[in-house]
Amino acid sequence: MENENDSWVSFTDLMAAMMLVFVLATAVFMKKIDNVDKSKAAVFDILKKELKEVGIDPKVDPENGTIELSSKIVFDTNSARLRSEGRSYLDKLIPALATAIFHRPEISKHIVAVDIVGYSSQNIDATSFKEKMMSLSLDRAQKVWSFALSDSSFRYQSAFLGKLRVAGWGSTKSTSKKDIETDRKVVFKLQFVNPYDLENVKNIIDRDVKSIIDSSESSQSSETRS
Repeated sequence: MENENDSWVSFTDLMAAMMLVFVLATAVFMKKIDNVDKSKAAVFDILKKELKEVGIDPKVDPENGTIELSSKIVFDTNSARLRSEGRSYLDKLIPALATAIFHRPEISKHIVAVDIVGYSSQNIDATSFKEKMMSLSLDRAQKVWSFALSDSSFRYQSAFLGKLRVAGWGSTKSTSKKDIETDRKVVFKLQFVNPYDLENVKNIIDRDVKSIIDSSESSQSSETRS
């Protein structure tokens, strides 16, 4: 009878431990999601103030984490050559973005990367045309990266460069076969920490379960000795 009671107590302890792990994991993830959301809101609040101070007004979308530049402002037509106006524009935008990201460490730790993504217009099926547009969009993104690299020193430059990645979508995201101006652009996209990362979930649960098991074994060992 004593063994049955011991087994029942052990089972009850196990169920309680599993419930505790679930509650702890839920609390951790809810807090992490909240922290990421706060960082996203904060970085764009700071960015808007910085942009207002330097007098430029790119299309900013906090929900999607993007800052969009029209290619006609930055580049010559059908070219990856930076216009003088484009150089002046980037010279204001890039330091403002770097300040918004790195001014507060609690914000920057939630940003894993800043993608520079090029897009072109006219979603035409011809393979040669698609290849040309892909090359152009990638070249333009690369040119913006090179400008950030070679630009005169600005605050947080080294940290900012360490977050940059370059990509090009060509005309694959274009909304029409026609040449629509809004399809031609370069976008800075902030990539935030994924609070739902499954590997992170597993690590936290494994850690908490191990802690509970160690505590239970230690308690049982103490009772045996007594």
